[in-house]
Amino acid sequence: LFKKRNTFPKFYIYLLIAMVVVTFIDAAILSSLNYPTEEIRQAMQSVISDGWTQFGRSVVAFAVWGLYMKNSERVKLTFVEKGSPIFINPVI
Repeated sequence: LFKKRNTFPKFYIYLLIAMVVVTFIDAAILSSLNYPTEEIRQAMQSVISDGWTQFGRSVVAFAVWGLYMKNSERVKLTFVEKGSPIFINPVI
């Protein structure tokens, strides 16, 4: 069983930031590669375009969900459990 720990919003925001950074690095690396032929470059254009599209989606997700996790009263009232264990120990 999981607890509604007060650290969840902070870690979720870190996860969103990591998504933005990783998708940016992925798209930037794909865009900067030197392809041996123009055929391969044209074939990779859709992959490169999809990479930048995914980066844009991750930025929007960060903007929406990051602000929600940071500013929402509902989140502040839901995630209130303190403590170090992530799981509740079952009684045997």
